[in-house]
Amino acid sequence: MNIIRYVIYGLTAVITVILIVLIIQPEQSTVLRIEGSDTPTELVEEVIEEEAAPTTSSSGSFMAWKPFPVDGLIQALIDKTDIMSLPPFIQSLPLEPAEIDRNGNQIRDDLEVFIGYKYPNNPKNRATLTQLVSIWDRIAKDGGRTKMSRQMALYLEERMAIDCWYKNGFDEEDFAILKSLVLNNKHRKEGYSEAMEVRNSIPADELDDIIIPEDSCDQMLIENQMYLQDWQPSKE
Repeated sequence: MNIIRYVIYGLTAVITVILIVLIIQPEQSTVLRIEGSDTPTELVEEVIEEEAAPTTSSSGSFMAWKPFPVDGLIQALIDKTDIMSLPPFIQSLPLEPAEIDRNGNQIRDDLEVFIGYKYPNNPKNRATLTQLVSIWDRIAKDGGRTKMSRQMALYLEERMAIDCWYKNGFDEEDFAILKSLVLNNKHRKEGYSEAMEVRNSIPADELDDIIIPEDSCDQMLIENQMYLQDWQPSKE
């Protein structure tokens, strides 16, 4: 009788354990899985984090770019262009432009030539490119050496130029080519990089407080390019 009693106790204990497991397991399953999904929550959270990871936006893409091979690009553009078909103001530009601003119009001659030959009949596009190359060149020259207020002003100007760039439909490849033309040597790359290091030391909330104007394109540049489009040399 004792043996039968122990067997009954043993079977009862086993059945009790099985029932407990069957009751608890669905609850655990509900905790580990998203409703209506066979994917464990841990895996789903990883997927969500990957999908939510910030992508490069038009406002932030200037923080990361890959240099584009541009050696000889400007001269090749000059050589393949029928110069006499260009507007007079572009014809007046040097055929072998230097990487300096000889005429004092706040843009390097080589960049001015590239922009003019690239968009000889589109003043708005020329203004957009001029706005961007000018600020990049100034940032590279600054190298983060000026006061913090100046760094924030340069940040605002660059943000405006990039915002204008994307509003006018330019793409990432154009962006990389243009930036590579501006930062075309070790000295300029280092200057721009050093300026970015200083900028990154500015508290993010201070940069976030800077308001980007809705009309981010430089209207004076646009008007100037429109004037140049119709410019004719003096006949004297």
